[in-house]
Amino acid sequence: QRKDIIETVYASGIILPHNEYTVFALTGGTVLQKLVSDGDSVSKGQTLFVIRNDAQSARLAAAEEAYKNSSVNTSENSPILAELRLAMQSAEAKFRTDSLDNERYKKLNTEGIITKSQFENFSSAYTLSLNQKLSAGQRYTSTLHDLRVGAANAQSQVAAAKNEVENAFIKSDAAGMVYQTMKEVGEAVRLSAPVALLGERGHL
Repeated sequence: QRKDIIETVYASGIILPHNEYTVFALTGGTVLQKLVSDGDSVSKGQTLFVIRNDAQSARLAAAEEAYKNSSVNTSENSPILAELRLAMQSAEAKFRTDSLDNERYKKLNTEGIITKSQFENFSSAYTLSLNQKLSAGQRYTSTLHDLRVGAANAQSQVAAAKNEVENAFIKSDAAGMVYQTMKEVGEAVRLSAPVALLGERGHL
């Protein structure tokens, strides 16, 4: 009598979703919100977790305050630039006066009404006024440049801080299904720690 031989094979392993990928934390902190559960469908870019990181929020606030101050310092109402413009105006006014005096004393020296020594004293005052005028202008230009560089740097710091804060919102890379969440509200999360396993729905 002939019979079919049936052989049973046992194996162990892990069933993995098709196109699976692990979502990692882009910042460290504490899970403030868990917005998905195992088995949920998600769309691309959907927020899965929100991480609380007080240090990043503080850095953003400080960066925004620094940028606000630097913007004021480069504006028309800047107290720093106003003081330097006043110094330039004073130097310019003194230079105009000393320049007229210099021409007058030069003529008097030519006519022999004043001595050469007296003329040299007046000429030195004119030269000093000229140098002070040039120096005031250079200080204004240099300070304005430094303030603008500072404002640009502050703006970059704001952008970087905003990017850090944005990293607190952990999002899916593609549409699919949540196969496993690895963190709960209140749990600590390290930078680059895995927080969820996602893959295509219905494909194992």
